[in-house]
Amino acid sequence: VVDTEDFAIGIAVHALPDAAVGKISSIEVPESDKIRSTFGFFEGDMVLPGDHLGEIVVQGNDRQNCIANAQEALAQVKIAGVEHDLAMSQRLFGLSEYRHAPLNRDQVAEQFSLD
Repeated sequence: VVDTEDFAIGIAVHALPDAAVGKISSIEVPESDKIRSTFGFFEGDMVLPGDHLGEIVVQGNDRQNCIANAQEALAQVKIAGVEHDLAMSQRLFGLSEYRHAPLNRDQVAEQFSLD
């Protein structure tokens, strides 16, 4: 299969590092021709703070289309029972600065008031 898409974004999904140990009570992740997800945790699994739950990879024809697909994919992800960082990814993709160019670590920290 030849992939004609020329832009992709990978979104790592983690349990929050300061969250309590939790058990996934339900998990729903999208799949389509533009969205691929790989998760190593499933309903009923115990999760430790900071665990890498999985990854979502979205494709698009250009940066703007890919970001739109990422926002759509993130809106479809449902993880209950553990605290995770999907809200931060949703917020990042909503930033006008990110829509025009990738942000470096310092710029992301400034946007999210991280130390």
